[in-house]
Amino acid sequence: MTAAGGSIQVKRQHTVTVVRAEIDQFNAFPLTLGKGAICHISWQTNADQCVLDPGSKTVVAPNGTTTLSFEQSTNLTLTAIKGSDITQQSRSITVVPPVIQSFTATPTGPINAGDAVTIQWATQYATTVSLSPDIGTVQASDSIVVNPKNSTNYILTCTGLGNPVVQAVTVTVNSVKIDSFTVNPTVTNPGDGATLSWTVERATAASIDNGIGAVALPSGTHQVNPQRDTNYTLTC
Repeated sequence: MTAAGGSIQVKRQHTVTVVRAEIDQFNAFPLTLGKGAICHISWQTNADQCVLDPGSKTVVAPNGTTTLSFEQSTNLTLTAIKGSDITQQSRSITVVPPVIQSFTATPTGPINAGDAVTIQWATQYATTVSLSPDIGTVQASDSIVVNPKNSTNYILTCTGLGNPVVQAVTVTVNSVKIDSFTVNPTVTNPGDGATLSWTVERATAASIDNGIGAVALPSGTHQVNPQRDTNYTLTC
């Protein structure tokens, strides 16, 4: 173009593109978990480097996965750095107390001594789960068959964030009963015979002292020939 006075002006234009730091994906699963449980974390960025901050800063690759455990609720932050440009995304990790979703015994009774009972439970967010008496540490959700000989209070205990969570279920076992225990005759001469007779309910074992030992269930008889006055005791 010719301007007045005969001078000429020429213009050229160039565009400089600045690539900004971008986080394409930042996931954490699960977002709600129990104390000490594992959280799975993944991310994708266009950054030169990234910093993952779960409480203490950790330099990580621009794209990757990792696992972390948390003792308390935490704001998890991913910082993407590209040149002098920085961008961030955060995910809230919530640590919650343990929960007993169900705890049952089938049947709860009354049952006879030694009968099978199924104890079943389901929990969530627990660090440890234990069942008493005499069973100990168990899975978070499971079942077990027990054979109580006496009425028993089964206790499920979950530990984690805060105070332990406890729940109980009682299984009632019928008591052993001696319906009758007799001797005939009650008076004899030394060495003469006398007959012991008994009837019991719900016993798993029975015995008579003075050398007789284990006896039949649920009823029976046994002849004795005492030489002197003798007390016979039936134990079930």
